[in-house]
Amino acid sequence: MDAREITRTTALFDRSGIVQPAGWARHPYFAYNRQTLRRRFSSLKEWEHYVVVDFSRRFIVDLEMMDGSWRSVCSVTFIDMDRRQSACIRSPRLFSGHCLDLSTSSALDSQATYQDKDGRLTLTFMKRGGVRHIIFNAPSLELPDGRKGLLGDFSMAQDEEGESMNFLFSDGTGSKAFILGEKVLGMRVVDGFIRRGMDKDMMKDGIALAILDWGRGTPSGHIPSIGATAAALVDGHMAGFNLGYSGDGIQNAFCLDGRITKLPPMSSCGDEEMTMHSQDDAHLVRFTPLAQGIEQKAKGMMRTYGTFTGRFTLEDGTVLPINDMPGWVEMVGP
Repeated sequence: MDAREITRTTALFDRSGIVQPAGWARHPYFAYNRQTLRRRFSSLKEWEHYVVVDFSRRFIVDLEMMDGSWRSVCSVTFIDMDRRQSACIRSPRLFSGHCLDLSTSSALDSQATYQDKDGRLTLTFMKRGGVRHIIFNAPSLELPDGRKGLLGDFSMAQDEEGESMNFLFSDGTGSKAFILGEKVLGMRVVDGFIRRGMDKDMMKDGIALAILDWGRGTPSGHIPSIGATAAALVDGHMAGFNLGYSGDGIQNAFCLDGRITKLPPMSSCGDEEMTMHSQDDAHLVRFTPLAQGIEQKAKGMMRTYGTFTGRFTLEDGTVLPINDMPGWVEMVGP
């Protein structure tokens, strides 16, 4: 059965405290109240995850904040697409009690900062109107080309009228498990810099795009555990997609210049080199990992970076081919 489309602000829970039925929306319409949820769910997790792809300099930067009652983790991963190697720094904090105080809505102006006690990682996410800002510093990170230290300070422009893939998933069994998510499938990096070792590059001098993966929830083994996300410029147009191979396809969408085409359920086959396709093959992509080991591992999660090639069929029937679109496949265990 197709999940319903939500077209106005909707509470996450009904009056009885039951998670609303699964649904999706083109804007962040789901009303999330952390204070209520924290009293009810000790397993509540909140995360904000940006992936920035610099097409001119051929690198990917993956930045993530994950906040929870018992544990918070922040990370920075740098992927050299030509060398097909990566470097990562992760900083955990136990018994954190939601110390990052992440925003209750991706649409609100907000700021969250994390700094570990050893000074190995500092990370700030900020939103002001239609501009998202990231500042990070990992001075001891050894990059694949031998340079040491990674520092970034740049801004991304988000069209606040543009559409994104928003979804609420609950397993329908009456359990407490749910996932509330949003994927902003493409924002241009408009200003700022990144410094690798002693070498500084101005981001506006090249072509760089960002993806936002925003989520809140109480993950469990009953919730779909595999997904794929990517974005790139296709013939000058901002394009991106999000897939979750869970049967109902609630979070499946293709976005072109800020407009969502809802995709049907997708099947997947293969292990490392996956093929994902709809039943009629109108939508089909093949994932090729950049290399063995180009992945980010955490407790219960593995994120593998690579490229996608294939095609999507838009709502007006236009078939849009994609070729070597950078992105990742993510597998989350119970």
